[in-house]
Amino acid sequence: MGVKFKAGVCEEQVATIVDKTDLFGIGFSWGGYESLILPTKPAQTRVVTANQCQGSSMRLHIGLEDVDDLLADLAQAFAAMRQQAEVIKARQQIKAVG
Repeated sequence: MGVKFKAGVCEEQVATIVDKTDLFGIGFSWGGYESLILPTKPAQTRVVTANQCQGSSMRLHIGLEDVDDLLADLAQAFAAMRQQAEVIKARQQIKAVG
């Protein structure tokens, strides 16, 4: 499954999601049973047609873990991403002032 983020979500925020998940391994799926997560940049890898996704994105492979556990893991990772967004915004404000 692919996730396309709205404009303004940067690669650093997507990396936070990937880093903060506990049940998802990082990598490509080769048909295994484990859940995996991977930040992607389709604009850099599309060769046949132009990519319509200009923002950040990631791929998820859902394995055999309990669905409620996976949802809770993603919820806490997205919460960490929202906190990261506040940090990024604060940095930008400080940089603009100073």
